[in-house]
Amino acid sequence: MLTFGFGIGINVTNAVFVASPPPIGFGFEGAKLAGSYWSPIVGCILGEIGEVSALVNAFRVFGGL
Repeated sequence: MLTFGFGIGINVTNAVFVASPPPIGFGFEGAKLAGSYWSPIVGCILGEIGEVSALVNAFRVFGGL
């Protein structure tokens, strides 16, 4: 339960902080705030693509890991 509460709290705090006006936050609008939630997902997908390409290259060059 503590982990669930921490996840909710950190997401709400981040959204409020990032959407606040510039002296306190960054002043992001709705679309920019929504885009910031996509960045970790895109990073994970790109990382997995990079890992797959490294494995394919290792098998191609060395015949295995």
